[in-house]
Parts: sequence; structure tokens; C-alpha cells
Amino acid sequence: LEALRAGEIGVGLVQSTDPVLYPDDMVVLDDDEDAILAQHLVPVFRKGSLSEDQLALVNRISGELTTDDVRELLLGVEFGTSTPTALADFWLDSHDY
Repeated sequence: LEALRAGEIGVGLVQSTDPVLYPDDMVVLDDDEDAILAQHLVPVFRKGSLSEDQLALVNRISGELTTDDVRELLLGVEFGTSTPTALADFWLDSHDY
């Protein structure tokens, strides 16, 4: 990131949902040919701690939650506009869960 700003390099690849990596002085390029695989969130939980219904719900959510969604949620946490729980509830409500 600093090498880009210093002019040492002209293009860089950053794979992250960290909201601070989207500053106003950079251009995010679309990967319309899927040359770079999307990031995937991997839910972690103790074996046997979820019922079959809960596991099915986790799988549905992980299939719908996008990198852009995660970035937006992290922005709310980063800038203190909401709590992680409230943001998660907002996302779930807006996707009819």
C-alpha cells in the first residue's frame, strides 16, 4: 500500500475486506473474468454444537454473504457507527432471515 502511494509501483493486488484499504486515492478494479478467486468466510464452530437446522442456516448465509457485504459491515465497526451484533442483525433482517 505504501509502495503505491510512494510511486514505487503502479499497480498492486490487495485481497482483503479491511475497509481502510479502500482509500479515496485508489481505484478498485473489477475482476469481471474471475481471474482472482473471491474470498470466502469460513464459519468455525465446535462439532455437534449446532442442530441440523442451524447448520443449514449457516450454510445458506455463507452462500449469500459477499465480500462487499463484509466490507460494509466492517466499516460500521471501524468507524464506530454500530456494534458487530447490530450490524449482523441488520444484514440478517435485510436478507429476510
